[in-house]
Amino acid sequence: MVSADISMESQTPAPEERQASTTGAMRWTVHVEVRLKPRASSRFETIRNLVYSYVTSYERLVLPSTLSGWEDIPELLSSVERISVCEAQCPTASLKMEEMVIQAHVYQPSDDDAFEEFSNSSGSRGEDDDTMAASVCELPNRNYEGLWDSLIYAGDIKMKLLDYIHATLVLSDANVDFEEEDGFVVVLIDEVESLTAARAGAMAGTEPSDGLRVVNALLTQLDKLKTRKNVLIMATSNLVKAIDSAFVDRADIIQYVDLPSREAIYEILRTCLCEMILKGIVASVTIPTLKQVQMYELVSKVNGRSDASDGQERSRSIGLRLLALASQCRGMSGRALRRLPVLALARYIGLGNVGLAPGPSSSSAPPAAGRTSPSVSVGIWLDGMEKAVDEQAKEAEHLT
Repeated sequence: MVSADISMESQTPAPEERQASTTGAMRWTVHVEVRLKPRASSRFETIRNLVYSYVTSYERLVLPSTLSGWEDIPELLSSVERISVCEAQCPTASLKMEEMVIQAHVYQPSDDDAFEEFSNSSGSRGEDDDTMAASVCELPNRNYEGLWDSLIYAGDIKMKLLDYIHATLVLSDANVDFEEEDGFVVVLIDEVESLTAARAGAMAGTEPSDGLRVVNALLTQLDKLKTRKNVLIMATSNLVKAIDSAFVDRADIIQYVDLPSREAIYEILRTCLCEMILKGIVASVTIPTLKQVQMYELVSKVNGRSDASDGQERSRSIGLRLLALASQCRGMSGRALRRLPVLALARYIGLGNVGLAPGPSSSSAPPAAGRTSPSVSVGIWLDGMEKAVDEQAKEAEHLT
């Protein structure tokens, strides 16, 4: 369970945003994240208004993208680290300004990586249980940066959750209780079935009565938390049928997350490969995006050939091979997919072929004395990945 304390500013739209949303034309909500410097002391609302004025000076925005040019504004230069255009539900890669409703979110991440852990230990002799029951971490936190982007799902699951959370914040702000706590608390219960096992089994005598009391107590506390406008509860489970129906009834959103689709797997493998390239483990090469490789696949089926240049042809070939690998990985979880590069490196690429990388900025420099080549070709990496996938499939057969 994770509790997060977040310093919040009102998310009420600026007058320009309200006017833009009442013209009757279809507009897409576009979220813009503004990360402040650690010691910045400017008011969030001041920064937000400056960013809004700057962003709306664009004729078109690419989704997603990192903006530049705001450094020419002294107030932003002294306080802001980065301005990023993030999620939007629109199906296109860019939007004209008149097609958007901008929502600017200003945040100042914490540099403190300390967090509290709470165990089940009661302190009484002979009954100590050192199993960790919960951890508490202040958010936003730099240690978690990039984690959201690494979550890849089919469809619009991420946007659906973001929109719901944003809507609850707007509704809470509309009826603010000034005696309420300042923080926004997120409670995440992992493997919630361990706390909410169906009470039918306990009533039938197949489960201990303690389990029944735990579920009753949890449901009671959840009902009390409904009066708190600054608390969001999220839960995950791999055993949905084991969860008590009364707990399920209390959920505003029930989202089923299936195993990754071929397209989602491609994006996961692509991000893994790009990370390997960034760290200097794999030699630099351009990896096509999902939309690009889908176009390559379509052209290949229709024409059977490509009129691309040598560099484009190499990128196309790599993308199609990675897409074929994604098809082989159907049925694997995201966690298993992200283990594949390590397995490939350990078993098939060979640790002796990969030395300590000098880093992407100096990848063209010769390796230092005593080091082997700092990177392998993408072809060797793909060979190792394909063999690792075959091995995983064979091992899975023994478990079924």
